[in-house]
Order: sequence, then structure tokens, then C-alpha cells
Amino acid sequence: MKKFIVTLAVLFLFAPFLKAQDDDFDDDMGGDLTSKYGESFLPEWGDIALGVNAVPLFNMLKFNDVNATPSFSFLDGNNNIYGKYMIDENRAIRGRFRFGYGSTTGKTLVTDLDDATKQVENSTIAKYTAFGLGVGYEMSRGHGRVQGYYGGELLFLYNKTSTAYEYGNSLANMGTQLTEVNPGGTMSFGANAFIGVEVFIFPKLSIGGEFTWGVAFNSTGEGTTLTKVDGASDVTTKTAGSSGLSFDTGNAGGAVIVLFYF
Repeated sequence: MKKFIVTLAVLFLFAPFLKAQDDDFDDDMGGDLTSKYGESFLPEWGDIALGVNAVPLFNMLKFNDVNATPSFSFLDGNNNIYGKYMIDENRAIRGRFRFGYGSTTGKTLVTDLDDATKQVENSTIAKYTAFGLGVGYEMSRGHGRVQGYYGGELLFLYNKTSTAYEYGNSLANMGTQLTEVNPGGTMSFGANAFIGVEVFIFPKLSIGGEFTWGVAFNSTGEGTTLTKVDGASDVTTKTAGSSGLSFDTGNAGGAVIVLFYF
């Protein structure tokens, strides 16, 4: 809902700008839409578009809540690269792509079990990997530089997290040490319908927002934890997997998308 409100606010802010530019292009209600330099505002057959989600920019400007934790929602809109290929002026093949990897190390000081007057350092290393891919078919219609669009898409996402622990005290002093936590990787498959609007603020440059509704299936595999025991073999514990099915709005996340057409 926040992204939807932000989208409306951005489009509202651009409305006076578009009105002020009326003399720079032909009448929005008919004829070719071109700038005073003869550039077409709207995409044409064979054009390719690349775009990103503008929500992270709004986050930095404090227009939205900042969440520093990586999101693994179904092809979360904040982390996608968007692309289109125009079949003709009103139809496009579209795609979205995500690949991410991250590692965060946290450190704490604890009492040295060999010398209580000193401290040693423990470390926690958290990693994640995410890969997402989507492909869809899009149709558009509208008047002037405000164009509505709709269509459907198929989506896939895989993500995996892991956490490793390192200790300043020896295993002999501690007795046991939890060293690795590896939850099972999660695969998600989905099919969405989408509807949105683009406002072309410059020739071949648009900003818009979209809303999705569809079905998603998630499957998480078995995970493991590894614990070292002083004077005994390592203990490996398995964790059960899970699966789920949802039919709801926003399975691919809403988005405020800036697109450049070439």
C-alpha cells in the first residue's frame, strides 16, 4: 500500500510539469506525440527498455520506511532489473531479473575462559544468495503521454541463507560450539496478472507503477545445523522442509518503475 501511495504522489507531482510542456509536442488526444525536436515520446516497434524500481530512492529520501534486511519475497520489486521488447506500439515482451549475494559479519566481545580479566572475540557470518527471473506479455492503451498497461507473467525465484559462527574461546573450554546453521534453500514459482500506468515525462522515458495479483508456490528443502562437541564427533541435526501455496495480491510486489526506451 505504501508503494501505491508513493506512486500516486509522484505522478501527481509530475502533472504540473506535463501541463507546462503542452507547447512542446502535438495534441495528446490525437496525432503523433513528438517533442519540439521531433522526438517521439512513446515507444515504437523494436524499441528495447531497461528500468529499475524507484522505491529504494524514495527510501533514501525518507519517503518510505528503510529496511536494511534483504527481502526474499517473491521476486521482490525493490531488487529487480526490468526489461521490455516492443513487438509493436502497444504490445511488449517483458522480463525481470535479480541476482544478489551478500555477507555480513557481526562481532562481539566475551570473557576469556582462560583469563577472566581479558576478553576474546566471537564472530557471526551471515550470507545470502538470491536469483530471480520473470517473463511476461504486456499490452497497453491510453491517450497522450499517460498509458495504461496490463498482461501476465511467469516467475521463478531461488534464495538461500546460511550462518557461520566462530569463537574466541577454545572448544575444550566451552564443551560445545554451534558452528553452522544452513536452512534449506527456497524455490518459488508463480503466475501473475498485472495492471499499471506509465507517464512519459520525457521522450522515451517513463515513470509508473503497477499492481499484481496471482498464485505462488513455495518449497523449502531440508536444512542442517552443525555442532562441535569436545572429545566427541560433530553433531549434525536436520531441520524439516516446508511448502506453501498462496493466491493473493502482490505476489511479485508492487513497484514504482522508471523505464528508459532505446
